[in-house]
Amino acid sequence: MRRRSKYHQNYIYLGSEPSHKRLKKFQTSKPKSKKRIFLYNIIKFFLVQVLIYILYKFKIYHKPKKINFEKYSIQNSLQHDYENNSFLILSHICQGCGLLSHYNKLLSCLANIVNQGRIPIVNLIRFPNIFNGYNESSLSLDQNPWEYFFKQPFNYTLKGVKTYAKNYKNYECCAYKRPSSDVIFDNKFYMYYWNNLYKTYFPIRDEIIKEADNIRKKLFKKSENVLGIFLRGTDFLAIKPKKHYIQPEPEYVFNDVDKFDEENNYDYYFLVTEDYLIRNKFSDRYKNKLKYLDTDLNFNYNYTGKDYTGNENVLANNKNVNGNMKLMKDYIINIIILSKCVDIICGRANGSVMAFIITKGFRNVKAYNLGKYK
Repeated sequence: MRRRSKYHQNYIYLGSEPSHKRLKKFQTSKPKSKKRIFLYNIIKFFLVQVLIYILYKFKIYHKPKKINFEKYSIQNSLQHDYENNSFLILSHICQGCGLLSHYNKLLSCLANIVNQGRIPIVNLIRFPNIFNGYNESSLSLDQNPWEYFFKQPFNYTLKGVKTYAKNYKNYECCAYKRPSSDVIFDNKFYMYYWNNLYKTYFPIRDEIIKEADNIRKKLFKKSENVLGIFLRGTDFLAIKPKKHYIQPEPEYVFNDVDKFDEENNYDYYFLVTEDYLIRNKFSDRYKNKLKYLDTDLNFNYNYTGKDYTGNENVLANNKNVNGNMKLMKDYIINIIILSKCVDIICGRANGSVMAFIITKGFRNVKAYNLGKYK
């Protein structure tokens, strides 16, 4: 039987049952009793607890623990990071090496182990070097001289590695060729290669860079047209250490400075040297156009031609000067400013190599290659 709806043209099938029987099927059922509802809730609660127990037993579900936010700290977070990484602690045993000599050696070591999948951490304590007076135990873990000047990779620290890391390995850097002054002055590929390693793993601390930038602004009055000059003197000129690059005399450099200036008309020259006599010669010639940092970094040695062990014919070393943290910081500031000069004239030494490692690029370069002392 079909009946036409008065609201639309579709047909509604009513079936064969009488209308009063069909109506009873759609009437509301009687409300459940309180006992049935209570029993139903108990069964439901029991089944949920059984399910949680099964999930917990098979480590599918972990009930969250209450966190004591007063005890939770950054140190706890760092501890978690240390435990989940593998570290390679790099050391460079060289009692007479200066800071930048250590740096170049460690950077060359890094280039050889960077594919091992470990995070390199530099250790300049617990073995004889210029910073601890050759006493292996004179510095504590939180007095690592490296971290006074440079960052560790990814903001880890030597103390953190030694304290929290579960997986680390000690590694002595030796027999690796340093960033080569034979090619870094003449090949932009190598300069960019070492610069990338520097920025990624062992950059200078931000505080020192900021201090160098402030000094630079005051020194040059915001001028960018500055010629950088780097010359080693003192021990290099006095004792001519074997296998080290011959350094040019100041009078030899004057001609090139004048030629560069004719072509580029510099506002200032910036001189980096540790030799007081060299500084005076440049100052007498170029007057107010010459700029330099007037620090205790400039000095003269009383040479004997021997090192602290009595060995002859070696690079002169004064551990009180080389190991002085303030003087080394001043030296790094000099190198940072040098690296931001537009052009450079330099002798070949660790300081000038460092400038090429951290620079964004020089326009014109004159790096003297006069051979090595025999």
